[in-house]
Amino acid sequence: MVGHFLTYFIARGLPGIINFLAIFLYSRLLTPEEYGKYAMILAAAALVNSLLLSWLRLGVLRYYPSYSEGERNAFLSTVLAAFIVYTAGSGLLVTGAALAGLFDSGYAGIWLLGLCLLWVNGFFDLNLEIFRADLSPKSYGWFYFSKAALTLVVSLAVITGFHAGEEALIIGSITASVIPLAIVMPKVWRGLHFRLVDWSILRQLLAYGLPLTLTLTMGFIVDSSDRLLLGWLNGTEAAGLYAVTYDFAQQTMILMMTIVNLAAYPLIIHAMEKGRMAEVKSRMEQNVVFLIAIALPAAGGMILLSENIARLFFGEAYRDAAALVIPWIALVSFIQGMKVFYLDLAFQLSKQTSKQIVPVASGALLNIVLNLWWIPLYGIQGALAATGAAYLVSSVLSWQLGKACFALPLPGKEVLKVMAATALMIASLYPVHHFHGIAALVLQVLIGTAVYAACSWGLNVQGIRDTVNINQLKLKVKG
Repeated sequence: MVGHFLTYFIARGLPGIINFLAIFLYSRLLTPEEYGKYAMILAAAALVNSLLLSWLRLGVLRYYPSYSEGERNAFLSTVLAAFIVYTAGSGLLVTGAALAGLFDSGYAGIWLLGLCLLWVNGFFDLNLEIFRADLSPKSYGWFYFSKAALTLVVSLAVITGFHAGEEALIIGSITASVIPLAIVMPKVWRGLHFRLVDWSILRQLLAYGLPLTLTLTMGFIVDSSDRLLLGWLNGTEAAGLYAVTYDFAQQTMILMMTIVNLAAYPLIIHAMEKGRMAEVKSRMEQNVVFLIAIALPAAGGMILLSENIARLFFGEAYRDAAALVIPWIALVSFIQGMKVFYLDLAFQLSKQTSKQIVPVASGALLNIVLNLWWIPLYGIQGALAATGAAYLVSSVLSWQLGKACFALPLPGKEVLKVMAATALMIASLYPVHHFHGIAALVLQVLIGTAVYAACSWGLNVQGIRDTVNINQLKLKVKG
């Protein structure tokens, strides 16, 4: 798992750095209103993708390893046929919405770009899951990195060359997906003899994926309805101020937790398929300790250093909102990541994904009600509080319902070690947390990292010291 983690760390870490650079530049080149329009279009596109495609993407990740190389023609043929139906369905949905006049006049010129973004991003994500299910982290990394780099380059070129606003980011994202797809498609789909649909495979994918689709759609509502409702109730400028900071803070936290999940989940599934339950338990313990060990100190650091981060990474128009949003979203993202990447595994590993709907639907409903209530009263603060309350309630329900489906291991001793190391890190940062500037941030990060690493080593979190000593001994024996 450590080897896969390091590979995925590079695979997602480098694109993460590019995305941070992108937010740094976009917050200086685009107005809050322009970024707000882009954020709302992207959120609407994500909703359609979640409704119509998530079941297929999740089914590929779960069942691709179950098919031998000789059986994969039928599997991939069924997947491709389902994706073709998805493109037709989403096209009809978006076209019908446009004809019905559901799009604001400010969006009339870019709804077609949004439709193209749906299709291209959907197929890109599908290929990503195939690489992941096939335990090909290097191919996954190249594929993902190329999209992040091309998105930034093309978007900046369109912004500066054509003085475009939100359209530039959509064009950049589409172009950045098409080019890598053109390169990898001959490899991923090589030798495919298209034979339409194997109905038994389709039923398998639907039975597993549809409940998760409802879950992800409800999760999307919790995650994105706040910016849509802010745009509706307070205007696109408020949505832009909120979304750019939300995306920065959430991507930082969820990126690191996603890297752990990318490495751990396929290995857990492979062990499950082979009936090695002792290995499943061991890998799940690794998964939860790694999740907490990475996300908890990151959340603590972001909360403590939020004011300096806001000054450095955001344009002047965004800074006040950023300083307000970052601490909240760091905490909310930690709760969200633990639910998605740990608590929800109980439903997925037991194949009782229909039970996962209850917690997330409850959170989604609560989020909408609280947003409609609190945004008119408190603006951005109301949206933040509503999102936090929704994720907390959803997580508690997932924990309670999941216990009856699959016993999730929780190595309490290792978690306490992580909490102690994090507390000592925060204590070491507090005397310098009020310093501002790039040099101050570098110093703060170095202090926090050094103290946390030293404490983790001293406490031997997840046996890190023992592992290093054993590997050194092996090298000496080989030498």
